[in-house]
Amino acid sequence: MKNTIILLIALLISTITSAQNEFEPGTIHLKDGSKQKGLIQFFNKKNYKSILFKKLEESEVKTFTTNQIDYYAFDNVDKKVITELINLSPVFLEVIIEGKASLLLYNDKNGDKRYFLKSKKSGLKELDIITKDKGDLSKGQFKLKRYVGILNFEFNDCENLKIQANNIKLTLTSLSKAFLEYNNCSGSTSFSSERLKREDIHDLVILAGLYSTKIKEKGDGIRGMGFENSLTPSIEIHYIYTPTLFNSKTSLSIGASYNEINSETDYFRNVPVLIGDYVTTKINPKTLNLRVGIYYNFSQSKKKLKSNLGIFYINSRLLNSDKTYLRIDTDGNEEYFYEDFNVPILKSSSGFAIELGLNYNIYKNNDIIAKVGYERIGDFLDFVGATYASNTFTLKLGYSFNL
Repeated sequence: MKNTIILLIALLISTITSAQNEFEPGTIHLKDGSKQKGLIQFFNKKNYKSILFKKLEESEVKTFTTNQIDYYAFDNVDKKVITELINLSPVFLEVIIEGKASLLLYNDKNGDKRYFLKSKKSGLKELDIITKDKGDLSKGQFKLKRYVGILNFEFNDCENLKIQANNIKLTLTSLSKAFLEYNNCSGSTSFSSERLKREDIHDLVILAGLYSTKIKEKGDGIRGMGFENSLTPSIEIHYIYTPTLFNSKTSLSIGASYNEINSETDYFRNVPVLIGDYVTTKINPKTLNLRVGIYYNFSQSKKKLKSNLGIFYINSRLLNSDKTYLRIDTDGNEEYFYEDFNVPILKSSSGFAIELGLNYNIYKNNDIIAKVGYERIGDFLDFVGATYASNTFTLKLGYSFNL
């Protein structure tokens, strides 16, 4: 199992690395009138003035800059990027709506979204809000919605929008709705971005796996040391919600899993005479684990092979308190190993988990899943003198159903 986990981690690292420079089929239209058809870098966060390109998957990677590119577009997804001058510098602007009035999006180096209007009537204008001082006689500032004046001028040949322009918000949803309405009123829309067609994703996931657990004993009142490794099966079901608000990069998850730990060691007491006839310490919790967490998706949701990182809070509910912590004598008799003084057994404990996962799409939005992970769960004893927390490495395989 250890070799399998190492192999899967290596595959995940390779996938995560490649996910940062994903390529999709498309065409680059150059300023000299020529075209380059091949594979274009789909997602570029690091350089706002160049894009990577290769003819075929195995071809050498080339770089094209904003000085060379008029625009580029993808074959399998409605995404188009054009080159425009902002402050006399050529940059890439993503086309959200294209028509008589076009809405463009610029993600600047500070991570801010800036919106632009482009039309024959107005040229290229940034839609923004500016902040000005109130004046020398008073303190403070006020915000001027400069974009409202620009849109009022642009939309003045459409009666409905002349009334509504003052209510348009500087958001992707509000702006795109207004531009679509204007183009339908006074012209036509020739292109709309895939951003406007994204839907929230709902998945149901079923997983089966193996848990490799080591008990980590600690304290001056422990009744066993050096527990053997526990290898047990598990089953898990959970719901994943991926809102388009986070660009399919972040998912929320809630679910439950069942597993058990089965580990033994030699019975131990600080004073040898107290050992008596007891020879074995056995820890065997069977638990129902409620899991709430978040996934970060390294790859876009449309990719065939996707990788993700999950972090979870776990509330572990004990199902067999009478058989969880046992000491066994030479005749095989079992009893609670703190029978000689009162140590309560709790109904629940808490912990956390970290998981790396690979999803391989096999049919529409249904995926085969492989995961490796680490879990840390506390024990169920209300006793500061001894703790038996569990460290677990997990390997899971499963299937994801799109709801």
